[in-house]
Amino acid sequence: MKKVLVELYDEDMSENLISLSLREYDRVVFMCFSESGPDSRRRSLMQSVIRRRRGIETDFWEVKERSVDAAHSTLCALLRWDAHYCIDLTGGDELFIAAAGMLIKERSATDANAAGEPLSFSVHSCSIPTRREDLHFGRFPDAGDKPAPFTFEDIITLNGGKMLEEGSAESGTSPEALRKEIILLWHALRDMPTEWNRFCSISYVEGTLPDENGEISRRFSKSDDAVISERVMQRLSKRGFVERYRIEGSELRYVLSAKAHTRELYLMAGTVLEMYTALAAADTGLFRECHTEVLLDYDGVVTGKPADPVNELDVTLMYGIIPVFISCKNTAVTKEFLYEIRTMTDHFGGKYAVAMIVSSKETPEPVRERAREMHVALVDNVQDLTLTEFRAAIRKVFAAITGNTTAGA
Repeated sequence: MKKVLVELYDEDMSENLISLSLREYDRVVFMCFSESGPDSRRRSLMQSVIRRRRGIETDFWEVKERSVDAAHSTLCALLRWDAHYCIDLTGGDELFIAAAGMLIKERSATDANAAGEPLSFSVHSCSIPTRREDLHFGRFPDAGDKPAPFTFEDIITLNGGKMLEEGSAESGTSPEALRKEIILLWHALRDMPTEWNRFCSISYVEGTLPDENGEISRRFSKSDDAVISERVMQRLSKRGFVERYRIEGSELRYVLSAKAHTRELYLMAGTVLEMYTALAAADTGLFRECHTEVLLDYDGVVTGKPADPVNELDVTLMYGIIPVFISCKNTAVTKEFLYEIRTMTDHFGGKYAVAMIVSSKETPEPVRERAREMHVALVDNVQDLTLTEFRAAIRKVFAAITGNTTAGA
């Protein structure tokens, strides 16, 4: 007998996917009122994603009259199919929940099995325990042999956006080499985020690629650029990332060593913290996916025009079915940063999504208080944390958010 999931359609996309993530079904039917159901584009997206990930068909049953009686009648009509039904009572319009309550009362007074209508009800929680798997470290993701039922990209798509691309390590970089490079570079620069930010803003003379002599040239525009460059070069030379360098007048010339094989780490100031954060998150074993430098089209319609709104996310994770949006800051957190990550999380992730900021420096108390009010998780002062402490801080965030004690272990 086929198993049919009856889902009460909810505006939040994660709510619609949780039951499908927990059990196998042969079909899913979304119940909704005509006035509040999904539009044609969203229906098409839902059908496409569910078919691709679960291999099943998706139907939508609309009720024209917004009333408990009309919802009840439609549910009863649906249950005439020869199948086993599971009605998800979490989420959706409260009138459908009331109609399901009427159905429960009716079925408790009769023998549903005798009537040939096997029926069950489920109430789920989004605090889904995740498997503690070893994630292959690279620029990610890898969740083992079994693919995740729904991915971060699926969540973005269903919320009207489009995942354009994510960062990727240079070809030939092994996960072990990349991991070692990130850790060594982080330790070289973690106590000088301001200087590193300034250094990365110094303009290149002829592009970011080395010349025929293997040299990269930067041109100074501020009075202290030379001093800052000297400090950064000394650090990178000491760690073996710079083979040689020289400062001549208003220019810096340097050669990166073979040890510095991931160019992205040396181009943008925030990339080191972003990849160090991704490394720490992957090490916790809590997440099914881990991405860095994700570009998202705001409305899912890619035009290629400059006016087309595109957002960048530093690090994204999937904790069970919960998407996690992380902004990494090489400075102290401000209230503006809170608003930015909260807005992106609400737009692309829905009500269960986690907004998080990782910062090099300590967060001022007024900003910390505002973060609590806005439900933005903070992991700050990372420059003073060991990798073990950083991992523990991430686990603590998810133990507090989800109530899952395993996450904090």
